[in-house]
Amino acid sequence: MSDAGSRGGALDRKNAGGTKSEPGAGGESALAGANPGFAFAVAEIFTSSEWSCLKRRLELSPRQADIARRLLEGAGDKQIAQSLAISVSTVRTHLGRLFSKLRVQDRGELIVHLFREHRHAELERANHRQSH
Repeated sequence: MSDAGSRGGALDRKNAGGTKSEPGAGGESALAGANPGFAFAVAEIFTSSEWSCLKRRLELSPRQADIARRLLEGAGDKQIAQSLAISVSTVRTHLGRLFSKLRVQDRGELIVHLFREHRHAELERANHRQSH
């Protein structure tokens, strides 16, 4: 998955303004070319309470959380913009800030980071339960 962003859905910090660095970059889904059922399965991984915990853990603003969630669902910039009634440019600004905040380079790394943090939170909860 680490190269998912480089296959056409890449939007790195240098590209956050929407400049296309390669064909298809900037506006396509982070999961472009993936199994069509994959995006739906990804969205089902987090329960509502797990997603709330992850948003708090990562200190995501409500808008950053909205955009990250839609990325997990396989949406591209245009789809995200339409669903949130904002411009594509604003979506890309939020993505750039998300990348900076989470110290990731592209959409693929962002998605991996979300899962990694979720896994860390699960392990911490399990360790906490075992210690009590």
